[in-house]
Amino acid sequence: MYIQSAEQATNPSKKSLEFLKLMTRLIQQWRHNRRSRRHLAELSDYQLKDIGISPSERQHELDKPFWR
Repeated sequence: MYIQSAEQATNPSKKSLEFLKLMTRLIQQWRHNRRSRRHLAELSDYQLKDIGISPSERQHELDKPFWR
């Protein structure tokens, strides 16, 4: 049976911290994708034309899952 020392129990390993940082960044990116696509969906045809995006390009972006 493996018993953690007090130091090991109170100090997460470097790998654990790196994993948590990676997951935090990943979730932040997913939230950003979701927000930006929601805003893109709300733009009028005039606004799309103004920023140089066609309706089909918008639809292609909106069809993507949040993780891409």
